[in-house]
Amino acid sequence: MNRKWMPVTAGVIEIVHGVAAILGGILFLLVGYTLGSVFGSGMLWYGYVVGAAIIVAGILVLIAGIQALKSKAWPLVLFGAILSFILSLWSVEYWINIERYGVGINTLYGFAWVPAVFTIILTLGSRKQFRK
Repeated sequence: MNRKWMPVTAGVIEIVHGVAAILGGILFLLVGYTLGSVFGSGMLWYGYVVGAAIIVAGILVLIAGIQALKSKAWPLVLFGAILSFILSLWSVEYWINIERYGVGINTLYGFAWVPAVFTIILTLGSRKQFRK
């Protein structure tokens, strides 16, 4: 039975999460810059540091997704899957705040961790399909 679809599916999900994290990091940089200019430079470093960390993590997840499509570097792909799960946990907090305070539009954004868990499961299940 050919199960080559498992690393490919994990790679596609990681690429989507990586691009979303990069865009979220850029947005965080812009918001941090805006907060720094409005409230003073005390908030400026926070936006830059966290935004840059999110962008770097998103690039790592993106690279891991590309390696998963090639079925190479299983440890890196697993690291990327776990990192995409960690990055998606912020969406849960956003969704909980919408439910608690009734602010915003209730979307499926809070469930971004579900594909990340699915990616971890696929990566663990397809370990033998990766080349050394």
